[in-house]
Amino acid sequence: MNDIVWNKIILNEFIDLACLTETEEKILRTRIDGWSRVQQSMAFNLNVSNVDSIIRTIRQKYDMVQPFSDILPKRRGK
Repeated sequence: MNDIVWNKIILNEFIDLACLTETEEKILRTRIDGWSRVQQSMAFNLNVSNVDSIIRTIRQKYDMVQPFSDILPKRRGK
């Protein structure tokens, strides 16, 4: 998630297009705020591998919806 410079407009566009679950949105927002995977796992009662899996899913969803948006930047390396 660090390869995107997130702002409110980009965040809201992505959330709207990707239809994120509540948990995915919490993980994304806290990740943007600088929380570690361990902090997220403790706060949301998940294990770290679940957090990693959710982060992978968020990245996949981003890559799927990015071509359909005029404002979502491409991820670095993609």
